[in-house]
Amino acid sequence: MDADLSYGPEHIPKLLFPLINNEADITLASPYHKDGLVKNVPKQRAVLSKWGNRLLAKGIGGQISTVTCVVRGFKREIVNQLELVNDGKELHLEIIQKAQMMGFRIMEIPASLIWKDKKRGRSKNKGFLPDIAVFKMRRTILSHLIFNYITNPGLLLFIPMFILIMNIIIGLGIMGYFYFENLHQLHLSYFQTLRQTLLNGQLTFIVMLFSFIALMIFSVFYFLSFQLKHYFEELYTLQIRLNEKITHFLEINNQEIK
Repeated sequence: MDADLSYGPEHIPKLLFPLINNEADITLASPYHKDGLVKNVPKQRAVLSKWGNRLLAKGIGGQISTVTCVVRGFKREIVNQLELVNDGKELHLEIIQKAQMMGFRIMEIPASLIWKDKKRGRSKNKGFLPDIAVFKMRRTILSHLIFNYITNPGLLLFIPMFILIMNIIIGLGIMGYFYFENLHQLHLSYFQTLRQTLLNGQLTFIVMLFSFIALMIFSVFYFLSFQLKHYFEELYTLQIRLNEKITHFLEINNQEIK
């Protein structure tokens, strides 16, 4: 719970009841839930945070509206089972990622995020950076994007791959248009028309060629990233199961010694 009570104490029982009733293993206060509320938060920051959460949710997987919220409820045994390595702001992302990998039940509770101080979030920076949300949150955005890339590299690789594919399609369209135009006007053979079209459109052809080569490289990384992600999830699951067996074995041994 935030010290400034931007999330009010009334959220505490809402987070606890699903855990007590065994309806969920982890509960999240979600202001970006369809029934949630965001108030007094600067518009730029709210929009950036909302769309950032959507991107992070795509990377982590699942249908969670607010991934970055730290107002949460946990069952103790669930927390004890998770092997966590981050000690920064990425910790709350790692918890959701690994909880979903283990099949734990995560429930979002509609929440109200109300900033008490309307001046909160205004930059005190006197330097050269503009006083806009992207620059004020640049470190958090960068760290979250890095985490998102590590957990699901294919998501970020898809964007440059799409751009490269569009370059190739547009280039082929331009070359095709001029090929048929030259064929109609110059009355040359098919091969000579192709040669003339390539000579006249050298720049377009070079852009297409480099786009194709780059696309092949990105495609290799894209499929390798999914393979590595699969191996990571498999190894992590095996590690957790092994830890559980070792813990159970030690408990039995301790009981026998007593």
